[in-house]
Amino acid sequence: MPEDFGSLNFAYLKEKIDQGYISISGQPIPFSSGVWTFLLYLRARNVNSEIVDLFSLGSPCSLLTDTGCSLDETERPSLGLMVEPTKIGGPCDKKFDSDIALKWLDYYNVLYELVKHYTNMKIEDIISEQLDARLSEIKTKMDAKKVLNDMEKFVINEYRIMVNKPFYSPDEVKKFSLLY
Repeated sequence: MPEDFGSLNFAYLKEKIDQGYISISGQPIPFSSGVWTFLLYLRARNVNSEIVDLFSLGSPCSLLTDTGCSLDETERPSLGLMVEPTKIGGPCDKKFDSDIALKWLDYYNVLYELVKHYTNMKIEDIISEQLDARLSEIKTKMDAKKVLNDMEKFVINEYRIMVNKPFYSPDEVKKFSLLY
């Protein structure tokens, strides 16, 4: 959550992200008006995940060890205190909804700048690239008649939200009062 960080400026967040245990992730938010936006937030990085990991497929948290979280309770972020490993080695069972993502809305611009810094891409392009990659992975799994996990089902639902609907930046959403 934003309050877990001492500062939310570019330099401070970049320093924290560069330590290797934080990813920039996101949550598509649809509106009844037929548009959608993508809210960025920070979370613990998953094993073998990139810094900008918008559509995670639920690999284990990089902080999860054979004995549980490598951080003690005083170090764990507030959302990390709300999750528990479903089994040793993960994945963790997380409860995430758009209300949590909305807490990051005021910090969208700095997170957007961090995405551009790490990917050299506009947010719309990295969303499309990563969503296509995740959907390809899911299709391969479905073709092999393997059961999809909850995160894979979630990614498919997110795709359905976004297909053929206009994208608005969070600033445009606020400007047109679509959030309220």
